Amino acid sequence: MHLRILQVLILAMVASPLCAAPITSAGAIPMPSTTNDFSQYNNTTFSFVFGGTGGTTENVGGTGGVPDNITFSGTAGFGYFGDGTSTVSTGGTNGDWTTARDGYIGAFGPSGLIRLAFDVGEEVSGIGALFSYSDAATDVVIRAYDAADTLLESFALFGSDEITGAPIDGGEFRGILRGTADISYIEVDTGSAGLVVLDDLIFTRATESMTFVPEANSFLIWSVAVAVAAGVRRRRRAVRR
Repeated sequence: MHLRILQVLILAMVASPLCAAPITSAGAIPMPSTTNDFSQYNNTTFSFVFGGTGGTTENVGGTGGVPDNITFSGTAGFGYFGDGTSTVSTGGTNGDWTTARDGYIGAFGPSGLIRLAFDVGEEVSGIGALFSYSDAATDVVIRAYDAADTLLESFALFGSDEITGAPIDGGEFRGILRGTADISYIEVDTGSAGLVVLDDLIFTRATESMTFVPEANSFLIWSVAVAVAAGVRRRRRAVRR
């Protein structure tokens, strides 16, 4: 009876869905992967209005050796492309981004969202980038959605994952990895940062050799299964004696 319960619990654990994993290293993105360094915006500085009347979007993929179309849009005031002749000040202890970055994208203005979307049928399993923002912000969040606008995973870039103390032209990698290629787009909630910049966007559709974070119920099932297995072993030892 105990063995049967153990089998059922293990099967339930295996059948339970694998959760997305927030990641902090570009090395966690499985190969083959594609990197967009936004070099097509090197030596330029311009901005455009996000959303609303007169709002526009920009295809930040499909050029510079990156074949994928990636639509850059949002509601966070203005979209920004650099580097050009000006310096973007992220504020606080995070260093400015200068012309040495050789092209990057971002947003500035009132709090809102940055969206990076892939074409239908071109969903990805993992995506991330080098990020920086004002270290005074306490509410910058990355969210991943599928083609039906269902929230798949969110990654809060504050608390233990806050980006602070980044050097000039530096930042930290933040991203999301899943067990299947179902990420249609990501949104970055700029929160109170006022300005968020990102570079070296990396993404993949591969699903092999990935490290997953089990959901809480999977941990519970596993714990119960281990306890039942231990009980079975103890009973068998007692019978043998």
